[in-house]
Amino acid sequence: DQAVIYYCIYLLFVSIFTVYNSGDLADFFYRNLSNYNVRLMYFGKLSVYVLLFCYIMFIRAFLRLDVIIPSWDKVLKWTAILSIVFCLLDSVLIVNSGFSPDVADIATVGYAFIFVVITTLVLIPIRKLKDTKRRFILWGVLAMNIGIFISIFLRLQSQNFSILPFKIGSVIEVIIFSLGIVYRQQEKAIEKKNTEFELVTAKLMRAQEEEKVSRLEEINDFKSTVFSNISHEFKTPITLMMGMANRVKGYPKEQEIIKKSGEELLSYVNRILQLSKADTDQLVLHPIEGDIVSFIDSLLPKYAELALEEKVLLKVEKPFYPIVMSYDERAIKHIVENLISNAIKFTPEGGEILLSMYDRPEDEGKFFLQVADNGSGIPEADLTQVFDRFYQGTNSTIHEVEGTGIGLAIVKEFLDLMGGSIEVRNKPKDTGAIFTLEIPMGLVVRIREAHKGENNQESGSATVEKNVVVLITDDNQDMVEYISSCLDPSYTVHQCYDGRTAEEVALREVPDLLITDLSMPGQDGIELSERIRLDHRLNHIPIIMITAHTDPKVKLAALRHAIDVVMYKPFDSEELQLHISNLLRYRKQRQHLVTDIKPEAEVHPFISELKTFIHEHINDETLNVERLELWSNMSKNQFYRKVKATTGMSSVQFINHIRIQYAAGLLRDSELNIREVAYASGFKDPNYFTRAFKRLFNTSPSDYKELNGL
Repeated sequence: DQAVIYYCIYLLFVSIFTVYNSGDLADFFYRNLSNYNVRLMYFGKLSVYVLLFCYIMFIRAFLRLDVIIPSWDKVLKWTAILSIVFCLLDSVLIVNSGFSPDVADIATVGYAFIFVVITTLVLIPIRKLKDTKRRFILWGVLAMNIGIFISIFLRLQSQNFSILPFKIGSVIEVIIFSLGIVYRQQEKAIEKKNTEFELVTAKLMRAQEEEKVSRLEEINDFKSTVFSNISHEFKTPITLMMGMANRVKGYPKEQEIIKKSGEELLSYVNRILQLSKADTDQLVLHPIEGDIVSFIDSLLPKYAELALEEKVLLKVEKPFYPIVMSYDERAIKHIVENLISNAIKFTPEGGEILLSMYDRPEDEGKFFLQVADNGSGIPEADLTQVFDRFYQGTNSTIHEVEGTGIGLAIVKEFLDLMGGSIEVRNKPKDTGAIFTLEIPMGLVVRIREAHKGENNQESGSATVEKNVVVLITDDNQDMVEYISSCLDPSYTVHQCYDGRTAEEVALREVPDLLITDLSMPGQDGIELSERIRLDHRLNHIPIIMITAHTDPKVKLAALRHAIDVVMYKPFDSEELQLHISNLLRYRKQRQHLVTDIKPEAEVHPFISELKTFIHEHINDETLNVERLELWSNMSKNQFYRKVKATTGMSSVQFINHIRIQYAAGLLRDSELNIREVAYASGFKDPNYFTRAFKRLFNTSPSDYKELNGL
């Protein structure tokens, strides 16, 4: 403990200085040395510089001023160094003046005055600290400085002065500082016990949480299985009931009621099945390309008739031109059916529903669908929960029909799958609700295939990495579909048919891999790759080019633009899978380099710069992901995908990783306690720091400190 060491040395030299001033030292020299050597006793006065030096260093170490008040810590550090300069000056003056106190004491009095001024001024910021230990420093320094100041005043009056005030101040200060050291040791012992208790508590809580999560997962899986099995069992009798109803003759009204009820019941069963598929990632899109306006328009006559029965007017606003895009018919049909049937349900007689389809120049690449009614609106308390499963609002329905709370949940699932969004708001004065959907359009499709193990064409020799996003671009749609079919079903695939669209999708999605053709309209594969390599947001993405051009010059041009792999058509699907596996494995191997605490470690340039920026602001507890996104000039998704791809961690995990690595260095190389290390590393909560440290190093900070010999 540096504070204790400095304090012990300080007490030793206080004793030496007291002996010197008491005359005992002079008696010793007179008895044992010649008359000239007796003068050497004057060098005993120099012990005052050593004791003041150790005094200052004790204050710095005791309160850890280098962490808490770094600016004043530097001032005290230079004041301590100044004592060495004055000590040398005093020695020269003693010798050159013929051991004259009148001359030599100029340096002693001068430094003592500087010492009193500086240590008194530093009490101002120390007084504002919340640390209880500050009180011992405040009263101890104050007692010492008063004694020194009075002694200086007496010395200026006469050479034969008394240092009694200094001795009294020193005794009071020694008592106060000794109590402070005892208090500090007790505080450390209590903190150690608290840390051990918190670690035990954290282990118990983590074990309980893990058990709870495991049980919830089991319950959720069981629930999904039961829903799915029961729903499948329902479909057979419902189908038989509807089929037999069609054969019954002479009861047209009853037939219609049975048929309508059967269709409604079958619709609910299908919704439950869709929810079950969503739970197990089996909800799959089957996109086609076509005019979505015409498709939605073809669904409306059925709902216009239903609205008419309820005496509600269904109005449609649509563009006069087609909007060609990729969409899933089943998903769009379910979305339109649910939104319109809900609107009819909550609109009073004589009311109207407006369905609008449109695109906007300022939102290029997006299709909008809006359904608005003039019913009673949705209570504010329900607005944020209408998309939760099985949630039913607090307001009563106009037509006294209870909902199941399933429909809007599935709408949300489909939109998430398509990369779209939905929002709901009330009209002014609660005169109805407005649902607005935003769906990506253009020649881009988001595919999520989750039938694990089915139709898997990947070779057993290739390692499959999960949660991989792949962007495929080729001007031949059949080729894009074929390449997609060669990939692992767990991959998320984005499809494009020209280079410019591919670049836009890459900027939005930041894929893990790009597979591109060479010859494409607008922007070919070489130009696309060059633009990606020049963009700091995308330059980490591995690129595979599949081309029909076998000219060696084409391959050389591709390699010059940092394209990782060049393949020729027709290509072997197993070879493609192996190239993908190797590129992703190499990326994973490089991710371990981020564990190096040094900012200059050989990693991706972006990560190196990011680590440097974090290290420059390491003790700033307000440093968060949003500030790093602003620093990097990236969107939230771009920054997350970039960091994830190059480090294997999320943005928050990476910041914490660097902070904890820095904290480990402080634990090894400094005398800071656990709480001080936490604050110096930018953690607001020492308890959270302890848990995070344990997760990374599999040992507590205190055990780590002991293992490293501190």
